Amino acid sequence: MTNFWRTKSARVLSIVLLLQAAAFYGFSRSEKTPPHKPLAQFALENSPWTMSQELQVDKESLDVLKADDLLSRSYVDQKTGQTATLF
Repeated sequence: MTNFWRTKSARVLSIVLLLQAAAFYGFSRSEKTPPHKPLAQFALENSPWTMSQELQVDKESLDVLKADDLLSRSYVDQKTGQTATLF
């Protein structure tokens, strides 16, 4: 094993790997999470869809989802009368 470290290629490879590890950890940055608006502020502007009902989510579902933010609404298209539920 001591003969391995005496070879020039082993020393060069070791130095390259150490420099690569140092560069990787030196230049790594933590992930930046952009700020976001709460889902309660969601609005369909300039659209024929209007909110018809704010729906409630039961406690069991909330416990399972463990969501940071939640929205459950019913919308109606004023032109056609179609309905859509957004969860």
